[in-house]
Amino acid sequence: MVTTSQKLIKFKHFVHQFVSPTEEEWDFMAQCLVLKHLPKKSLLLQAGQVCQSVAFVNKGLFRAYKLIEGKEVTHYFPIEGFFATDYASFINRTPSPDTIEALEESEVLLLSYENIQLGYEKYHVWERFGRLIAEFLYMKLEKTIQSFQLMTPEERYIKLMQEEPSLFERAPQQYVASFLGIAPESLSRIRKRIMVTNL
Repeated sequence: MVTTSQKLIKFKHFVHQFVSPTEEEWDFMAQCLVLKHLPKKSLLLQAGQVCQSVAFVNKGLFRAYKLIEGKEVTHYFPIEGFFATDYASFINRTPSPDTIEALEESEVLLLSYENIQLGYEKYHVWERFGRLIAEFLYMKLEKTIQSFQLMTPEERYIKLMQEEPSLFERAPQQYVASFLGIAPESLSRIRKRIMVTNL
């Protein structure tokens, strides 16, 4: 249970982009949420585990990666104000191919599968929120796929710079390069080229 309203500020802001719960509905959610602190380099989820909770990032930064042919491939960076979760594993109750690692000392709000189902049953607003979040995540995934189909690595780099500029200071370069689908040396060349262009 999260007893401090300060710890719910970012989560409430995120939720209000989709739905407007009543005080009673918020009280229910606060009873369900569990606050967890993770040291840097600790794992929120290990590949092969079933994802048991939706984790909202209150503070910190994570990376989610898959092992493909023995190589770690980073496919997203959960950051403050968003979720660090394998949603497919969570919904389907199946083992996850993802590992989710804290890149910084981090703090998350955990919401278990059982409590989400209870929220869906008791309150229409949380059922609607769940549906809207699923649609939101699907559209986010579609945009990521399209960026690899339609954009050059340099265009993907510029887009990431515009959307999450702090990543380039907070995440190791090899992880950012992996996310962009390029080698670290290629990322260095792109950064230098853009710096020269902007002079």
